[in-house]
Amino acid sequence: QVRFSLMRDTGDDTILAVSSAPGSGAAAVLRLSGPATIPRLSSLARYEGAALASAPGSSVVPLTLDLNGFRLRVRVGLFRAPRSYTREDLAEITVPGSPPVIALVSRAILAATPPGDGSIRWARPGELTLRAFLNGRLDLSQAESVAMLIGATGEAEARASQRGLRGELRSQILGLHESVLEVLALLEAALDFPDEDLPQVAPSGLIDRIEKALEGIRGLRRSSAIRVASDGSLRVVLA
Repeated sequence: QVRFSLMRDTGDDTILAVSSAPGSGAAAVLRLSGPATIPRLSSLARYEGAALASAPGSSVVPLTLDLNGFRLRVRVGLFRAPRSYTREDLAEITVPGSPPVIALVSRAILAATPPGDGSIRWARPGELTLRAFLNGRLDLSQAESVAMLIGATGEAEARASQRGLRGELRSQILGLHESVLEVLALLEAALDFPDEDLPQVAPSGLIDRIEKALEGIRGLRRSSAIRVASDGSLRVVLA
């Protein structure tokens, strides 16, 4: 029910997020993801919209946005579905890192869109990664690693999150899962065929397999200690 609610909540909306740190800087990045991404940016780039609409993904397209008479040169990294972070049409818009300019560009993007483009709204915290998870781009351990990397307070924690993003945690869990299933299958075979002399179900061999699986679980628990939140907060899992 929770998964269905999240999918229904994201819907067909196009979402906008400022993906750079608050404050002034040389450049800032806005990310736009959803079905209205290309039509909306094309409508703001009156003389270059066709170039964006015909650009292949992944590509970088320089555009001049017309923001109610204020013309701004930007660079758009375009990633067409499904080859994007969210598996939707996604654009990374690089603009000067001035808060008023960021606000101006954001207002123009969020303004009323032509019929058929769908609505555009601000993304909720973590919603780009949520869409990546719901669309199958990331598994749950990788999505958690994204949040861990953003909130890392030390190099060890950052390195652990990078391993999670590469899928190392998933691979270890899948390996342990396979080991336990093999032991279960052998135990069931021993119960089903008690009179057969099967070397695979010898007690010593089964004990070795179980010990290896237990050691793998112990090692995973030891290595996961670094994944614990370092700000004193509690992590609650509803299973």
